Formats: sequence, structure tokens, C-alpha cells
Amino acid sequence: MSDKFLSYMAIGDAFGMKYEFVKRARKAGQKDLNYGNHPSFLSYKPAHYTDDTQMSLANAKLLMAFKGDLGAITADDFIKHWLRAFQRDPRHGYSQYMYKVMRESHDTQDFKSRIDPQRGTTGGAAMRSAPFGLITDLPEVKRLTTLQAKITHDTPSGINSALTIALSVWYLHHGGQRQDLTDFLNKELGPDWAGPQNGFEDKPNNGLKIAKQAIETLLSANTLSGLLLKAVNDNNKGDTDTICALAMVMATRCQDITHDLPVELTDKLENKLYGREYLQNFDAKLLNSFPLNRPGDNKKTHNRFK
Repeated sequence: MSDKFLSYMAIGDAFGMKYEFVKRARKAGQKDLNYGNHPSFLSYKPAHYTDDTQMSLANAKLLMAFKGDLGAITADDFIKHWLRAFQRDPRHGYSQYMYKVMRESHDTQDFKSRIDPQRGTTGGAAMRSAPFGLITDLPEVKRLTTLQAKITHDTPSGINSALTIALSVWYLHHGGQRQDLTDFLNKELGPDWAGPQNGFEDKPNNGLKIAKQAIETLLSANTLSGLLLKAVNDNNKGDTDTICALAMVMATRCQDITHDLPVELTDKLENKLYGREYLQNFDAKLLNSFPLNRPGDNKKTHNRFK
């Protein structure tokens, strides 16, 4: 799966959307591995990815644009790319608050005048942080992840949830082993990285809880179908589109997870202008610019994590 990234994030995003914050009487099974309507979010179209993938795509495009000079990226650059992605392809899935900000903002200054980053304790900063993990330089991963988080989610939950996802992708992308991921996060973020002092609240829309749920899903599933089912079954009435999206994008960096998704998911993801084929082609360019360490490099790379 090393050639997949946002295209598989989109699959998780679109699959999990039909369960987002929906209380369900039964567990999902193999026959439920397909796209479907959301029972109350009637404007959502099945098989369409949401803000999770769209904003991750915007951040990835920014990294591509500044690949030779990542240190020059500013908060305004992030906002420009977010607005550009939304305006060219308006789609549902954003919170009502964020959708209104995105729809009504004409430029970066307008966006900043409308956003209140101090209210951002949800998963919005984490959901778009996976692309930063492709960067080689770890301090730069942390800087950019924190910079973009503070624009909309300048809270302990917002910042730490974003760092959790970006660092996890970095560790796995650069040769780290899945079973040692928690040790790595403990080292980089502290043993209480998912504790209340870092913004964790036991609420389904809490960003740090969502990041933790995605990590737990990743660590306990050995197949992609199992990963998706575990994400929705373990998090009944949770932010399942974000949990599935994040677990899936992290899984693309793992070599020990079996690709067993049915064609109902791989081939039936939306395929309009910015859909399945667009994301697949973009993944190829993105991962060529930020290459994965191959198995033969893992021992050498892994030593850097100790």
C-alpha cells in the first residue's frame, strides 16, 4: 500500500460518514463494507469524501508547492490553500460553523476575522495533519503541524491531536514499526500525551479523543476491512468519518496490514473532477516527492527512534 495515501484516506472518510454520530443498535459486518446515506445529514451524497480529505489534500498541495523551502510557509499560505480547495469544490461534511466560515470568506484576512481558534477543541486540526508526516525533518513536522493547528484550533486538544497524527504518520512512513508506535508517541509527546492535561475530554467530538481512537484502531487491526469495521463498531455514535479516515491514511504507511477492501469501496468512491482517479494520481506525485523508506532501510531508520 506504499503507493496509497489520500486516496485511501478518502475511502475511510466516505465509508465512515454514514455512521458519523449515529447511535446504532447492531454492529457493522462484512456486508456493511459499502457506502451509504447518512440517516439525518440528507445533503450528504454516498461515496463522497468530506472535509477531512479535502483539507488534507489542501495541506498536501501546499507542501508540494513549497517542497524546496518548507520553512517559508506561513499561516496565510495555509488559509489560501484551504479556501482554494473549498471554493473550487464546495462539499459537505464541514461543521456548520466551519462551513459558514469557508463559504463566506473571500480571502485570508476575511477568514481570520471570522474564525475563533480558541473554540477549536474538535478534530479539525488533526484530520488534516497526516501529510506533514511525510516530511523528513521532524522539527519541521512539528512546526508546520502546530502552525496550521493554531489557525483554527489553538487549544491543547487541537494542537496535541494534530501532533499525534502527524508524528504517527512520520514514524510509520520513515520505517517505524506499528507495534512500537505508542512508545514513540510517549517519547515525543510525553507518557500523558492523551491525558486531560493535554486537552483530552471524554466527548465524541474531542480532537484528542478522536486521534486516540484512530491510533487504537490502527494498532488492533491486521486488515483494512477489519480496521474500518473496528473503527465504527468501537466508536458507536462517534466521529467515525474522521476516525476511519485517519486510521486508513496511517495504515497506508504500514507494511503488515493486509489490503482486503471490497470493490464496493475501492472502485465506487466518487470519481468526479477531484475524486478517485484524481486522488490516485496526486498520491503518486506526492509520495514521489516524499518517498517512503523501503524495508531494507528500516533497521537503520528505526535506530533513530530510540
